[in-house]
Amino acid sequence: MTGQKARIVFDLDGTLMYYFPRTKQILVDAARMIPEIPEETIENIESLDLDDFPYWLNSLLDKIGIFDPKVRAAFLEDWDNRFFTDQYLWADRAIKDAPGFVRRLSDTGAVISYLTGRHRNGMYLGTRSSIVKNGFPFYDDDLSILMKPLKEHSNALFKRDAAAKLSKSGEVVAIFDNEPQELAYMSSKIPNATPALYISPCSTQIPLGDNFFRVRSYDELIRAWDRLPD
Repeated sequence: MTGQKARIVFDLDGTLMYYFPRTKQILVDAARMIPEIPEETIENIESLDLDDFPYWLNSLLDKIGIFDPKVRAAFLEDWDNRFFTDQYLWADRAIKDAPGFVRRLSDTGAVISYLTGRHRNGMYLGTRSSIVKNGFPFYDDDLSILMKPLKEHSNALFKRDAAAKLSKSGEVVAIFDNEPQELAYMSSKIPNATPALYISPCSTQIPLGDNFFRVRSYDELIRAWDRLPD
C-alpha cells in the first residue's frame, strides 16, 4: 500500500552463520605458536565437533584440557586479536538451509538487511565476502550491512539504535537474532515486526513474551512455507 518493499532483518553470528569454525582455526593456529602446547592438544582441537562448541571460550579451553593459567591467557589474547578481524571470516559457515531460506525471501521481493554486532572498521570486507561466498543475497547499499563503528560499542545498544533507523526506511516485517536481549531491544523499536529468536548458543538468557517466534531450523520454516496455499 505504501509502495515500499518489505524489509527483513537478520543477525549474522549464530543466526545465519556458524562462527565456531573461525574460533577453531584461530585456536589451531595459536596452539602451533605456543611451545607449551603438545601436538596431542592440537589434534584434540582439530577433532572437535562444531556442534559441541560451547559459547564461552573459557569453557572451550576446559573442554580441550588447557588449564595452565599462562597458556590460557595466551590463547584468550590471541583469539581476541584475531576473531574480530577480517583475517578469519573466510572460515565462517552458513547454518544449514539458512541461505536457501533467505534467498526465498529475497526472490519474493523482500529486502534483506544484515544487522550485526561485528564492527565496520575491522570486519566489513571479510563480512561482505563471507555473505556472498555462503550464498546469501547481498544488496550493495547503505542498509545491506549495518555494523558497529567500533569493536568496543555495545552490541545490544547499537542494534537498538540501528533498528530505529531501519524502521524509518520502510516496513520491517521480521527480525531474526539468536541473542534474546538484543532481539528484545530491536523489537522495542520496531514493535510491528515479528521478532524471531533463532535457537543457538548465546551470551545471555532473558525471558521473552509469547509474541517472540522461536526458530530451531530453517528447514522447519521452508517446510511450513511449502505448505502454504498458492
